[in-house]
Amino acid sequence: MLIEWSEKYATGVEAIDRQHQEIFNQLNRLHDAITSGLGMEVVEDILEFARDYAEQHFAYEESCMEQYRCPVAAENKAAHRSFIDGIERIQQEIERNGNEPGAVLALYRELREWIQNHILKIDTQLRTCSRSHEANGLT
Repeated sequence: MLIEWSEKYATGVEAIDRQHQEIFNQLNRLHDAITSGLGMEVVEDILEFARDYAEQHFAYEESCMEQYRCPVAAENKAAHRSFIDGIERIQQEIERNGNEPGAVLALYRELREWIQNHILKIDTQLRTCSRSHEANGLT
């Protein structure tokens, strides 16, 4: 199932939203590869993206949550750790068993659930925090 970016996923922080849009692109790229029978050919590339995304994006997003005093900052940080652990498990599975369909589907599920359960439910809370922060002149 393709997932399209819409404003319901917006955090109100332009740089974070652009980074989130890229994870949508990668998920949809993986979806297209799976449906055309080429999932195993792109899984390594998308895993590399996910590792880079976690390293760069999470640090920035966590600093924004702290800056805007977002009440879900600790929950967000813990979820980031869980995402990294999930990506590492998939990578280890590939190292043990080779690049097989189960790993491709596990990566697809991980990214899809990340968008639906993390970005939509946790990250979007940053929108209210950043607006409140700016409304109070705390930039």
